[in-house]
Amino acid sequence: MQLPFNKKEIIVLGFLVGAVLIGFCLPHEIKSPDKRPILDSLVVEKQDVEESNLSSNTDSNKSKREANSEPETQNFPIDLNTANQKELEALDGIGPSKACCIIEYRKKIGRFSSVEQLTNVKGIGPKTLEKNRSKIFVK
Repeated sequence: MQLPFNKKEIIVLGFLVGAVLIGFCLPHEIKSPDKRPILDSLVVEKQDVEESNLSSNTDSNKSKREANSEPETQNFPIDLNTANQKELEALDGIGPSKACCIIEYRKKIGRFSSVEQLTNVKGIGPKTLEKNRSKIFVK
């Protein structure tokens, strides 16, 4: 009796049928020790970790904010042509990303010729310039 499939096709068909059966049966059979499916226990563990991180991070975030806000130790005004990243981050509305952009722009153009040129940096507009006008200068 002749089969409608050759030997290679039968092997591939058997592999596919086996893979489908394993795919349907395996997730229902694997249980964690407390008889919950593994995926459910992973979700619960992830939520527990996130909740513990949230509660522990509130205190550490508060101390990070306090550490980052050092206006009393920062000497203003600062020169835009010589200021480092930490000094730039002490300005209002300037975080690490914008401070990097200012430094990259300064490298690209050479030196700032005026304070107003700061608005040419991506992400820094007239409002940010006005908030910081008394804290910056250009030599």
